[in-house]
Amino acid sequence: MKINKAVITVPYHLTEFRQKQMIKIAYNVGFEQIDLIQESEAAGIAYAYYRQKRIDENILLFDIGGGNCGVSILSLKSNDEIIVLGTDGKGHAGGEDFEEKLREFIKVKIKEKPEFKNLDFTKTDKATLRTIIKIKDRTQDIISQLSNDKDALFKITDLYEGEDFELKITRDKYMELCKDLLNKCYEACAKALTRSNLKAENINKIVLSGGSSRTPGIQEYLKNKFKMAKFSQEINADEACAQGAALFKSSLVKIISKNYHI
Repeated sequence: MKINKAVITVPYHLTEFRQKQMIKIAYNVGFEQIDLIQESEAAGIAYAYYRQKRIDENILLFDIGGGNCGVSILSLKSNDEIIVLGTDGKGHAGGEDFEEKLREFIKVKIKEKPEFKNLDFTKTDKATLRTIIKIKDRTQDIISQLSNDKDALFKITDLYEGEDFELKITRDKYMELCKDLLNKCYEACAKALTRSNLKAENINKIVLSGGSSRTPGIQEYLKNKFKMAKFSQEINADEACAQGAALFKSSLVKIISKNYHI
């Protein structure tokens, strides 16, 4: 069976030039029909299909992946019609950016220890590269742990030249390091809300998408900002965009209007 149609999810801030490049590449590899859809909008479509109750409601889609965050506000009708009310997004505000903030902080703390005076992170020898990989892997584990716990122990045995390293990291410290990135995410929510001509109390449901939506601080902000809204449990954050993209070209859901063009 030949697959000749494709739906590609893209971040909000992707320029028109890059969109055209993406479509051109898709045509070059053999696709005959290509549609682009914003990542947060795709997540909203997935929720619209899988939601348990068919009622009129306003939902906020918060999508954050490795490098971007995107927010869409949709009005869902009881007959499954979808109206996109507003959207916004930020580049360089994804999981990789959050991870880098913590990783650089840890490197500074490592260099403060006299036993690591010979460690130069700018070098590319095997020993240094192994150390960098160890730090990266452990940093990812720490962020996951801080999603549930107030503090975590960063500990690596034989980090460099047989020396061990450990450092206690609190969730508050992590959020302090990432304050500028969190502010970008908050700003995207505020702009999407403004473009929707809605107030925070008009949002009934919050839908999270993307693995980085578990980042400490994001869910806390959404809970405090949208006090009247409940978090959706209907969809898997890691699969929402892909599911929504597949549903986008089916007859199972339909977007009847939106206030922007992609």
